[in-house]
Amino acid sequence: MQKALELTIIIAARNASSTIAAQLDALCGQLWDGEWNVVVVDNGSTDNTALIVADYATKYPMFSLASEPLATNAGAVRNFGVTLAQSTNIAMCDADDVVGPHWVAAMGEGLRNNVCVTGPLDVKELNPEWLSRTRGIPSLIAPMTFHDAFTMMPAGNFGMRRALFTELGGFDETMRTHEDADLSFRCAIAGHSVAFDPVATVAYRYRGEPAVMFRQARAYGRHRPLVARKARSAGMAVPRLAGWRSWFLLVAWLPRLRSHEGRASYLWVLGARLGILLGCVRARTLYL
Repeated sequence: MQKALELTIIIAARNASSTIAAQLDALCGQLWDGEWNVVVVDNGSTDNTALIVADYATKYPMFSLASEPLATNAGAVRNFGVTLAQSTNIAMCDADDVVGPHWVAAMGEGLRNNVCVTGPLDVKELNPEWLSRTRGIPSLIAPMTFHDAFTMMPAGNFGMRRALFTELGGFDETMRTHEDADLSFRCAIAGHSVAFDPVATVAYRYRGEPAVMFRQARAYGRHRPLVARKARSAGMAVPRLAGWRSWFLLVAWLPRLRSHEGRASYLWVLGARLGILLGCVRARTLYL
């Protein structure tokens, strides 16, 4: 008698032809005693992403390819993937990262005993040393929090009971970034705790081009004040001036602009600060 499908892993992908094979290869090597599958949702890629995934699907029955070309952000793509899941639980990873060798088992076992699971992000494996230094984070090996107010579940490394994901309304599709922080907040105020398993490691890939880093940082910053406002409205202690040191760095780091690494670091901080300023105006809140 075939066991019921227990876990569906959802990967949102768009123009990921240069990285997705490494992620799919990592998933191919996973062992777990539960029944699981992988759904890759292609978001209108114009490269060979869909062809690569389709090739894996012909070789490995655990993989399937779906298409959602009209979704305008990653949260919407992931929500669509959840609607396709026939399993009790869902987990998510990204097309440009690489899961650790025991990630599926950690997620699967974790969700047998918890409603939410997350794990570390390794920022060293896939990034050159200079790029890792631009973020000032040696490795995200401990649970991430939003100013210690609630535990974060990064969208590229978390699992959840499918019923709870539906109950919470999934990702907010009006948010182009920080939709995972928003979902984590809603999970917390609903009274659910997040289990952290150090075995559920994902190697996280940074963007290395300075202009791309700047745009990404600005986009990340735009929705962070909204999450902060929601958290404060729920009675959580979120400081209004948590990032004040970053403003001073923009002055102190001016000499760094002479080096490639320095420019990358500077543009990351500058992009985030500008994004947060815009986000404060839109959310009508103070969060600098």
